[in-house]
Amino acid sequence: MALLSTTNHLAHHLLKSRMLGTDPHTRAIDSLQPLSIGSEFALKAKSRHDPDLPSVHEALTGNHSKEFFKAMDKEILDLESMGTWEIIARNQLPSQTKVIPSTWAMRIKRFPDGRLNKFKERFCVRGDLMTKGMHYDESYSPVCGWPTIRASLILAALLNLHTCQVDFQNAFCQAAQKDPLYIELSQHYKVQGREEEDLVLSLKKSLYGTVTAPKLFYEHVQAGMLSEGFVQSKSDPCLFIHAQHQVFVLQYVDDQIWMAKDPKHITQHLEALQNKQFLVTIKGNEDMFGFLGIDCIKRKDGTIELSKEGLIRKTLKCIVLDVYIEIYMW
Repeated sequence: MALLSTTNHLAHHLLKSRMLGTDPHTRAIDSLQPLSIGSEFALKAKSRHDPDLPSVHEALTGNHSKEFFKAMDKEILDLESMGTWEIIARNQLPSQTKVIPSTWAMRIKRFPDGRLNKFKERFCVRGDLMTKGMHYDESYSPVCGWPTIRASLILAALLNLHTCQVDFQNAFCQAAQKDPLYIELSQHYKVQGREEEDLVLSLKKSLYGTVTAPKLFYEHVQAGMLSEGFVQSKSDPCLFIHAQHQVFVLQYVDDQIWMAKDPKHITQHLEALQNKQFLVTIKGNEDMFGFLGIDCIKRKDGTIELSKEGLIRKTLKCIVLDVYIEIYMW
């Protein structure tokens, strides 16, 4: 049953109220945020804010609100197509069940050189409100170590290995949610045909924001890689090695880098994973394109030159702005 956007009426009313700093029901002022921007202390704090990581209010009332609303609709459609949840009435929940609030994470994604890439939305769970023992027992976010990444880059340069970055579509949602978990619907959406009912979402797949999502996804990927004949390095369990085909795979949460002497073996294993219902695609047209925001743009004579121009420009801009504000306040 599809969730329908309410952005044409209710959500716009709520967002306008928040923009004016008033309560959406009483219209009384409940926030000094619109007035506080004149404070020199607020100005200094604002200089630290990353415009590529806007709040929900900033994203949905700013210059790119149309793009963000469109990205929200796409996110909901993608999650529903993956069978991420089941919609149930609140009165059907077991007694004493804690329903976790949902939220949105907004981001403007850029290429490593700073150019605009896309507007990204994540429908998330308020994992900070999950209770250990009630909702989960163990959690971790597996990442390959930087020594492993550096050593792999050296091997790729010296042995002239073919490399590529692999992307998992809605990665965490590809893993099953093992323990019962119920979350609130987004305030921007209603269930078609059941708009007046009090409904919640029962998660069937892991979802971003849940404390256990990285662990569940890692276990899901681990099972798939082992079934393809890969083994994990004893020194770094996020390094998968296929000795026969000479393929190395680095795992960094939901990002992967594949390296091989013969690119056909990469294609072979990726197609096998796709046949096992893994939603994977090769990302970009360049080697290790944009891995963790690093642009590997030059490979020549056994060397790899790394560039992170976009971050450098952003850092310099923040430094210049900080200096300007310090002078202004002085």
